[in-house]
Amino acid sequence: MRQPVITTSRRGFARIAVCLTTLAAQAGVAQAETVEYRLLDEQGRPVPEAVLEWEPLAAAEPVPARDAIMDQVNRQFSPVVLAIPLGSSVSFPNNDNIRHHVYSFSPAKAFELKLYADTPGEPLVFDQPGVVVLGCNIHDNMVGYIYVGQHFSSSDEQGRLQAPAPEDWQQAWVWHPRLSPDGHQRLPLSDKLLPSQADGTWQIRLPLTLPAEKTDSVPPKNRFNRFVQ
Repeated sequence: MRQPVITTSRRGFARIAVCLTTLAAQAGVAQAETVEYRLLDEQGRPVPEAVLEWEPLAAAEPVPARDAIMDQVNRQFSPVVLAIPLGSSVSFPNNDNIRHHVYSFSPAKAFELKLYADTPGEPLVFDQPGVVVLGCNIHDNMVGYIYVGQHFSSSDEQGRLQAPAPEDWQQAWVWHPRLSPDGHQRLPLSDKLLPSQADGTWQIRLPLTLPAEKTDSVPPKNRFNRFVQ
């Protein structure tokens, strides 16, 4: 197969676009157009740090793996929710002036980073899909979440995200830390939880109520067993 010749003319760019589209079609990869969703709680307030994951109707390229950071600042994980593609590497720097002991018992990634300051060793690779709930063996109020997926998008502070339209899914799920007591549960977008379109934006009402004073997704305390030192 001849490779496209890159030129700076409009005709050259048009030829490249056609070649790339043809190659994607030959590989059986479909790139669905995205639409805007807004995730709301039962009171109609925006839900940040939620994840919408879908199984495409046609073959599609998953989000590529990347390097990410789960920081520790002011005795909290930062960000509280980190959504990453499958196969990504995550570093766990400690930017507090005290030491932390990070761990997880989650099936998607069980690990332990014993009491440390600064940055511990090499990043960890997250190669299993699912929700990884993080805790600190020293500070019970520290809870964080790493969501590992393939075809997904996470909501911003206004509860907005971009994803393919519902007709381009085989099925879809939504996740947020407050949707289940242990923070692991994903809800399928079934008859009871389907997006409805309003003003050109697809809205999804989640069966949860965020605190009125803030939209912090951290539960009040760490309910997970601690490592015995």
